Amino acid sequence: MKAIVYQPLRTPGGYYIYDRSVNTIFSVSADEYQEFKRLQDDADAERSPVVQHYRQKGLLRPNEVSIIRHPATDILPHYCENRLNYLILQVTQQCNLRCSYCAYSGLYYNRQHNSERMDFETAKRAIDFFVARTAESDRLHMGFYGGEPLLEFDLIQQCVAYVRSQVEGKQVTFGLTTNGTLLTDEKIKFFAENEFQLLLSLDGSKKEHDACRVFPNGQGSFDVVMRNLRRAKELYPDYAKKIRISTVISPKAELNDMLEYFKSDEVLSDKYITMSPLADTGLKEQVDYKESFHLVRRYEYLKYLFYLLGKIDRQYVSELVIKSQQNTEETYRALQRHNVLPACTCPGGPCIPGVKKLFVMTDGRFYPCEKITESSDCGQIGSLDAGFDQKNMEAVLNVGALSAEECKDCWALSFCKICAAQIECKDGQTQFEKADKLRACKKARLSAAADLYEACVLHEFGYRPNEKEIVL
Repeated sequence: MKAIVYQPLRTPGGYYIYDRSVNTIFSVSADEYQEFKRLQDDADAERSPVVQHYRQKGLLRPNEVSIIRHPATDILPHYCENRLNYLILQVTQQCNLRCSYCAYSGLYYNRQHNSERMDFETAKRAIDFFVARTAESDRLHMGFYGGEPLLEFDLIQQCVAYVRSQVEGKQVTFGLTTNGTLLTDEKIKFFAENEFQLLLSLDGSKKEHDACRVFPNGQGSFDVVMRNLRRAKELYPDYAKKIRISTVISPKAELNDMLEYFKSDEVLSDKYITMSPLADTGLKEQVDYKESFHLVRRYEYLKYLFYLLGKIDRQYVSELVIKSQQNTEETYRALQRHNVLPACTCPGGPCIPGVKKLFVMTDGRFYPCEKITESSDCGQIGSLDAGFDQKNMEAVLNVGALSAEECKDCWALSFCKICAAQIECKDGQTQFEKADKLRACKKARLSAAADLYEACVLHEFGYRPNEKEIVL
C-alpha cells in the first residue's frame, strides 16, 4: 500500500497537487512539481524534504485507508425497512416503437421487448411493500416505466388511486417516461390533474427523430409526438410548460441541426431539455459517432466555460452541456470542504439500493434502478415473494470492494462515480466480477482528472461559485 496518495496536475497557468488524504488541491513550484512526479510511486516518498514541508501544513497525511466499505452498510437494514421514498413500477416490457438504439433493442446485453406486463395485483403488492417501509420519509415519489408505460394506462390510473388511498400525511408525487405517441386528451387531463412529472422522448427535428425512433413498420414517430405535444399545450398550457424533453443523440444525428431545431421550434423553445449520447455500458459492440459530433460538442462545452466565467450569457449555452454545471459545482463543493479521508471508506458512486430507488419489474423482482441490466441476476436485490435480499443489497452497495486493494491506493477514490449500473454483466451472470469493475476504473480516473484539471483552470481565471477558494 502506498504511504501517501496524491496526483500531480499541471495547467498552462500553474502546478498543483491533489492531496487525497484531505481532498484538497494545493499549488506548488515547478521544481516541487517535478519532485512530486518523481516520488509518486516511491515507497520512501515520506522522507522527502518537499513532502515533509507540506506535511507540516497539515497536508499529505499518511495513507490510512485500510477498509473499502460503504458507511451505510451497517444501517442498511434499518434504511430499507423505514426510509424508502422512490418506487418505480415496470408496468410493461412491451413498446409500440422499435427505436434502433433502445436498451431493449438487442444492441445491449439486456432483455428485449416482449409481452410481459404487470397486473394490478402485483402492482398493489409492490405499493403495499413500499408504503409499509416509508415511516421515516415525508415525501414519496412513484414512477412508471416500460417499455412504453402508456400501453398500461388503466393500470397507472388504478395505481395512482390506490396510492392515494393508502398514504396519509405525506406528499406524494408521480412521474412517467414516455415516447409520447400514445398521449390522448384523456391521458393529458389525468396527468395534468395529478401533476405528473412527464419526461417525453424527442430527438430533434423530423429528420433526426425519425432516423431512429420508428414504429414496427419502419414509419417515423415524429409527427405523432409533435401533434400530441401541441394538443397538450392547447388543453393545459401551464402544465405543458412543465413537460420535460429527453433527447438521445444517436450516431446518425447531425448535432448542429438538433441544437438549432430545439432553439427555433415554437413548441419546444421553452422546454427543459436533457441531451445525452448513447449509454456505453453493456453495448455488444462499439458505436462510433460522426466527427462533427465531437467537434460540435467541444465547441458547445467551450461556450459553457465562457458562461461560468461571466463572458457570455446563459442564453448562448446549449442544453447539451448546461447540466455540466451541476458536476462543476459538486467538484468545487467537495474540494472546499477539505474532508479528511477516514480509514474505512468507499468510492463515491453507489447509492443505497432500494432506498434511493426501488425498481419493481413486471414479475415482482427488485432492482436498485432502471439502469441495471435485467438479463442477469447481478443487480437483483430481492422480490415481492422473498422481500429484500440483504446479501445482494450489500454487494450492490459495496461494488468498490471488488477492487479493494486498487482502491486503497487510487488517487481518484473520492471522485469515483462507479456504481453497479456502470459495471457490465453478461446474460446469466450471477455476481459482479472484479475484472468488469476494473474496466470501469480507467474511465473513472480519466473523468476525475478532467474535473480537477478543469477546476484548476477555472480557478485561475477567477471562477468562484461561492466566494471560497479551492486551491491552498
